[in-house]
Amino acid sequence: MDRKELISSSAYWLAQFQIDFFRIVKEYQLINDLDKWQLQSDLDISEYTLNQILSGDAYLTFNEICNLSVKMNKAPKLTFVDLDTVK
Repeated sequence: MDRKELISSSAYWLAQFQIDFFRIVKEYQLINDLDKWQLQSDLDISEYTLNQILSGDAYLTFNEICNLSVKMNKAPKLTFVDLDTVK
């Protein structure tokens, strides 16, 4: 698969988003010195959902992402660009 095929794949963009979201959650956990259970409580999510997020397998709705982002004091910002402009 060449780069053009890769960036044309929705699976690629989903994986990139999941990685970015994971990083935000881990950063929040580290900054606030939270163990897994405290993080779960702070975000008010189930253990299952937290495990999905931390494993990179979370398929959250945009509403869930917005709610969690705000709880972590982050503004979710989604942008759209032409694939031809992606480097």
